[in-house]
Amino acid sequence: MSENFILCLQNKLLIYINQSICKVPEIYALIKQINFKWDKDNSDKWKLLSEKAKQIVATLQLPPQIEERILGILRPIALEISRWRDDHDKILSPEINANIFQWKNNGTIERVDTAITIIKDTNLDIRKKFVLACLYSLEDDISHLWNKMSTDDKLLVFEVSYSSIVQFWVSIMQGKTANWMELVSKCLHPVYRSNFINYQNDPIWLRGFFDKLPTKEQQQCLIFSVKNFFKDHDNVRFCLSKINISEQRESFKNDLYRILRIHLDWPLQDSFIKIANQMWDYLSKEQFCDILYFIIYGRIIHKWNDYDYISLLRQFWQYDIYGKFHIDDKDIIRSGDGHFMATAVMNL
Repeated sequence: MSENFILCLQNKLLIYINQSICKVPEIYALIKQINFKWDKDNSDKWKLLSEKAKQIVATLQLPPQIEERILGILRPIALEISRWRDDHDKILSPEINANIFQWKNNGTIERVDTAITIIKDTNLDIRKKFVLACLYSLEDDISHLWNKMSTDDKLLVFEVSYSSIVQFWVSIMQGKTANWMELVSKCLHPVYRSNFINYQNDPIWLRGFFDKLPTKEQQQCLIFSVKNFFKDHDNVRFCLSKINISEQRESFKNDLYRILRIHLDWPLQDSFIKIANQMWDYLSKEQFCDILYFIIYGRIIHKWNDYDYISLLRQFWQYDIYGKFHIDDKDIIRSGDGHFMATAVMNL
């Protein structure tokens, strides 16, 4: 039995334990209060959640190093739930509980299966179920729910959501021919390109129709999702699963910081060094320093323990072994934490 196989099993077990912890009512109540955009570092809300989780883990009587690994993975699991809730807040009842989530082995929510579970197994208002089916382009559920809705429900469905994709599916239910290019045009050219609120009001999840698009439009969706990855993690992860590393290099060589930064988020960190290796010839000194800075200040200083960021930093730093960028501490230090030197991390 290989070491990698054993580590894979260990990670799956740690993820499963964290998913179980997040189902504890007291923990889930705290997760519901977290804003993934602002509370993901060492906010008071996060500290309280961590302390409560630590008390639960202590009852398992595990070795200290295992407890530490469990608590390290808690943050990305909790943030995954927080992000899902934020994405669906406009249409779903706040009473949606933690047992409804369907999970992938890598510790991310399987959104399509979760949507199907909600549609089939909850007492959610039928209009909300219809909107949810539209968001994920669940064609059978869309047709079934539309035929089941009353005339009044059909007229009032836009009170739940007036998003582009709901309009798209309603028009199809009313007899219009599906025009996927028209839909993707609205996805790629929103009214307010960088407005987070606009995304919440008009979410479009690509996995429902990506394979129906021509190659050129698929490429445009990939690039758009990466440029908007802060608010669009699910689309980004889906799009990256559709292309290999070489294709990523060609697609994103003009936006290297974002593609590397994405691979510093759970669960993509294992691919970070491979991506960096592929992108190295295109990487500028500024981009190299930006990534070093984020690893140090965005991960290590804020005590993200879901991954070994110190080892990752060492590996990335060593790419400049031949002095392409001539990096020193002053290139990395940009804040009031100036006493913290990059070389100090390398000696940990």
